[in-house]
Amino acid sequence: MTSAQRRFHTAGTYFASGDFERSEAAGRELWDAGIRTPGLSALLGEILLLRNRPAEADPLLERAVIAQGGTPRLLALLAESRRRSGDLAAAALLYRQLGRGGLADKLTLLADSGQYLFPAGAEIQVPWPCHSELPLVEARVNGTAGHFLLDTGVGETLIDPALARVAGLRPLGVEAIHLPSGPAGRVEHTVIDALGLGEVSVERVPAHVHPTRDVFANLLPFQVDGILGVGLFSRIPTTLDYVGRQLRMGA
Repeated sequence: MTSAQRRFHTAGTYFASGDFERSEAAGRELWDAGIRTPGLSALLGEILLLRNRPAEADPLLERAVIAQGGTPRLLALLAESRRRSGDLAAAALLYRQLGRGGLADKLTLLADSGQYLFPAGAEIQVPWPCHSELPLVEARVNGTAGHFLLDTGVGETLIDPALARVAGLRPLGVEAIHLPSGPAGRVEHTVIDALGLGEVSVERVPAHVHPTRDVFANLLPFQVDGILGVGLFSRIPTTLDYVGRQLRMGA
């Protein structure tokens, strides 16, 4: 094994253990030394994506895709990089190539109209009801009220099919996903035209339709119409105030 191969193996070992900072540093040393193999491009690109630096990840992942023939895993990483960078049209093309037509249709729709559109200077304060020990708020989906858990382990907003039907949400295709709290499930892609939180309405919110009422029926003493997650929270400064029992977003 050459010195470069040993250093690449070290970078991969750090990556496998979740030490992305040291893995990136080891990979950068190789890159700066002119050892710019497709495998190193892929490794550094994935690290940067996991560290939420998609603009830096994109050219490295694209380089790896071109060199390695566009494996499904690399295409998925490049698609996610472009999605996080806001290039939704480019991400949609890649997801369609991967057979994820529902997600591609949703991103194409959002590319044309925008996503997570908050009013300028929006300030949101929504209290949690006294009967809930968990963070729970009332939100309005296209004007229809429901109760939503707040969960930073969830990405896009989840909404129960019953509420989705009443709110008139447009179905955009079904696919399998892995849920943070359990086994794989199936979701339907959709877009919420207006998500009301307190006095503020957030427009064009991407969402998944999933039976949250059934999932939590035997776990919680109240109905759960959906879950709000980091897809929404990451757009503006957000505080889940457990002492004051309220959700705060904005300035």
